[in-house]
Amino acid sequence: AVVSTQSTGRDEIAAYFDGAGLTGDQVFISYNNDGRPSGQCYFCVETQSQYEAVHSKDKQNFGHRWIEVFDSSGPEMERATGGTRVKDPVVKLRGLPFQITRQEIEEFFAGLLVVNVTMLMNENGMRSGAAYIQFATKEEAQTALKKHMQTIGDSGRYVEVFMATMKEMENESPVREATEGRRGTVVEEG
Repeated sequence: AVVSTQSTGRDEIAAYFDGAGLTGDQVFISYNNDGRPSGQCYFCVETQSQYEAVHSKDKQNFGHRWIEVFDSSGPEMERATGGTRVKDPVVKLRGLPFQITRQEIEEFFAGLLVVNVTMLMNENGMRSGAAYIQFATKEEAQTALKKHMQTIGDSGRYVEVFMATMKEMENESPVREATEGRRGTVVEEG
């Protein structure tokens, strides 16, 4: 069965449904066209007891939000989550500390191959706290989405991780930081 609920945050959602014995890999978050979570997610439950445990949370509070749990179909989940969910091996990060380094970003995504880091700049030429991260594969980018709302480095800051595309990354090229500190080129490649 596939179950849909109104909420966001993959690991947080799985933990809320702790009695169901779900893992983050069973949670599929639906995203809006801009790459932000839509407020809906889907579970692929494997047993009747998981199904019943998830449904027991219907009309309960999840933090400050009220959730609704209802049945849906596999094709509905595919449409809502975009099927493969990741079009390009790219994610966008928001909420980064301004002094973050590529090494800290790579450590945040430990076990995934980071191909390119593009730090975004604001109109004053300062880091904006956002970056695009390109991975070696789409599967790695999909895995990177699981880091949404986790803390990065020693800063204690929660980082938002969203789907992105190569085109989005390229469209923001006029406000990318160069290794030398000039605007308009990629921070690091390799």
